[in-house]
Amino acid sequence: MIRLPAATSVVALSILALAFPAASQAAVQVIQSDEEGNQTTLASFPTAKCVKGKGNFLTFHAKAKRGGWSLSVNIFRTRAREVDLEYGSDGNADFTVKGPEGLFTNLFRPPNAPPGGGAIAFNRKKTRMGLGFAPTFNEGFSSSVSVAGGLKCKYPKKKRRRR
Repeated sequence: MIRLPAATSVVALSILALAFPAASQAAVQVIQSDEEGNQTTLASFPTAKCVKGKGNFLTFHAKAKRGGWSLSVNIFRTRAREVDLEYGSDGNADFTVKGPEGLFTNLFRPPNAPPGGGAIAFNRKKTRMGLGFAPTFNEGFSSSVSVAGGLKCKYPKKKRRRR
């Protein structure tokens, strides 16, 4: 599959965010660009509540501290540390970003979809997740955002057994 240079750089940045200690200060960011190339950060997600379901199912939910934005990521049937994201759903993973600007997800497949998309990557212990996808469209394909960065996964504490 041929990828656009912009999408490749977004994925590379999210994977690099996991590789360096400074990534602990990083966050998954939702960025919107205008016609002049100016970028505006709409939301930032430094951590997410993460749940391991039955049968290799992972789900991540995060809320931005400001602006009313939320992020939801679902990964199905895989134990891999890297998962490709495509327009539409290939059945392996999907994500949704919702906020005042609207709902953006990789499930919306635009007509004449550009090649590429993005990826999700984890560190070895799956305590950090990198997410990169550009561009992500709204349902009417009238607006788009880019999603890139890394966040810390907070899993529920294990319950202690009574003796």
